Amino acid sequence: MAGKIDDADVQKIRETVRIEDIVSNYVTLVRAGSSSMKGLCPFHDEKTPSFHISLGTSWWHCFGCGEGGDLIDFVRRIEGLSFPEAVEFLAARAGITLHYIEGGEYAKPRVEPGTRQRLLEANQVAQDFFTSQLLLPEAASAQAFLEAKAFNYDDAKEFGVGYAPDSWDALLRHLRSRGFTDQEIQTVGLAKAGQRGLYDLFRHRVTWPIRDITGAVLGFGARRLDDSDPKNPKYVNTPETPIYHKSQVLYGIDRARKGIGAKRQCVIVEGYTDVMAMHLSGVTTAVATCGTAFTEDHARNIRRLIGTASDSASSVRLPGGKPPRGGEVIFTFDGDAAGQNAALKAFRVDQGFASQSFVAVAKDGKDPCDLRVENGPGAVQDLVASRRPLFDFVLKTIISGFDLDNPAGRLSALRVTAPVVAEIRDMALRRYYVVQLAGWLGVNEREAWREVKDSVSRLRAQQKAQGYSRIEGAQGGNSGLHFPGPDGVPASPSAASPTDSLTLNHAPSLPREIDTDPVARAQRDVLIAALHFPQILAQTGFDALDPQAFTQTALRLVFEVILASGGVAAFESILEAVAASRQPDSHNQRVAMMRWANQLKTQAGPLVLPALLELAQRPVPVADDSPQNPEAQAWAKASVAVVERLYLTAQTARLRSKLNRLDAADPNREDVFAQLLNLENTLRQMNQED
Repeated sequence: MAGKIDDADVQKIRETVRIEDIVSNYVTLVRAGSSSMKGLCPFHDEKTPSFHISLGTSWWHCFGCGEGGDLIDFVRRIEGLSFPEAVEFLAARAGITLHYIEGGEYAKPRVEPGTRQRLLEANQVAQDFFTSQLLLPEAASAQAFLEAKAFNYDDAKEFGVGYAPDSWDALLRHLRSRGFTDQEIQTVGLAKAGQRGLYDLFRHRVTWPIRDITGAVLGFGARRLDDSDPKNPKYVNTPETPIYHKSQVLYGIDRARKGIGAKRQCVIVEGYTDVMAMHLSGVTTAVATCGTAFTEDHARNIRRLIGTASDSASSVRLPGGKPPRGGEVIFTFDGDAAGQNAALKAFRVDQGFASQSFVAVAKDGKDPCDLRVENGPGAVQDLVASRRPLFDFVLKTIISGFDLDNPAGRLSALRVTAPVVAEIRDMALRRYYVVQLAGWLGVNEREAWREVKDSVSRLRAQQKAQGYSRIEGAQGGNSGLHFPGPDGVPASPSAASPTDSLTLNHAPSLPREIDTDPVARAQRDVLIAALHFPQILAQTGFDALDPQAFTQTALRLVFEVILASGGVAAFESILEAVAASRQPDSHNQRVAMMRWANQLKTQAGPLVLPALLELAQRPVPVADDSPQNPEAQAWAKASVAVVERLYLTAQTARLRSKLNRLDAADPNREDVFAQLLNLENTLRQMNQED
């Protein structure tokens, strides 16, 4: 009923509820004397604990950001609540009955439509509805799904797993019957507006409640049960709402928070069933992101729970299985290329931790849920135990793509990995990995240091020009990548440039030599031509070039990305498919280029993408960049011929040198001579054609 909170009840909450019991849900606290505790401030980013609470009172203060207040102020800040909502929040957790009177300082209707409390109540009603549906015969497919994952009914009940009926409005009708308005139902993300009105967002799916750290339901994740329709997304999550922000929420944090604080450990997995499998296997520190990559907000929330120590040994692993003083964060990824890419993406976010960070990947590529099904809980525990440092994983993943048996391969690997090491913010850790990198590659430490320092200088210069300094710890902004709409059409008709969807906002990843060395410049130009004029290069021998024609590793990787995407010949197929829409040629060209660019970006992954983007932004030496321009055609075709000739010339020189080293009686001499003769004839023919 409508009313106002009695002043006496407000005071009772202040006197009864212990501040440490509430704050410890959000911050890992340690003793800071006989009458106070401290931890990492939840209201600003820090690595040294400056947030203090006073035991026996309801007061808190942060000496870092200057914020402070009583227990109610804390709840208001951390949960984004009004004063009356914060009082009701604390009363519900303390079991205190509030009395509502007419008049008074804290006047407010107890349940006002559209408020946070009201939206949370709608989610809780939806959660109760979903769990009740799981028991019905209509949920047989959901029950079968859980059984296939080795989850019984008790497991499902423990994690709040439910079933969204195969109906357009079953939940909608239920919520309306409980007094919720259509506006509230849509605002909280449980229904969407269609041509015929509202309809349920979740239909014929297994559901999981996504809770905040206190257990309140913020939203839902749901998996389809009918895999016959590829257009039906496998997973659907609650959209952004006033109470649900996926970049900040971690599934399972309500269950894992105590384990994270006690063990100084957080295991980050990729899915809802993986979290269940981890916890049921005894790994009670597991959480998952909700349909998004691991973000800096996620890192910040975990860091507060781990309670990273501020001393210099905070990340040192202790003997006897004891957790590190600074704690540890363990990322689990699938063992495929996508999983490796995910690890590479986590690399930059990870540096927000002052703890040790690790990667755990099953040898057979199985995720934690599959491991539990096939090999039991022990296999899941072994997966976590097999973790290895994240930096090691990232660097060795990159190095594995190079031939380290020859000096050129080792040097190329050094030039690609040096920019990665340069991004390590911790100077001591950076020095350590320079030494490690030199040993792994078999190169001189001084040479490794020179490459890393050069990368640091280039990175700082680029970031300064862009107005931020990630290497010094500032937050990076939007990646700058622009994607077309669902039909592939650019957002703006004016987006006429073929590389509009390859927008650069990254640190440079290409060596200086591509602009100073004549051979590297030629290799650079042919890739620029391929990115701008794939239609022209499809008429040349570009796709037939040997990857070894690109002596700069970064350039060779870009070339291999183009080949892996089907080569420039693939653009022709894309253009033909777009042309079937019977749109104007200019429109078809733009759309095809957008799709071509997106195809390349997807294939590149985080390692090669910066180089790809940088090349795409390089200008072409023609005024009219349409593929019909004769000048553009001449330049693009000539760039291919130059690289081909340079490669054949280099191969000729190599074979001639090899021939000179062979004895006259060597049985290989004749074969080498034949190869040399063939190359020389090819070069002679190319020169005659010119």
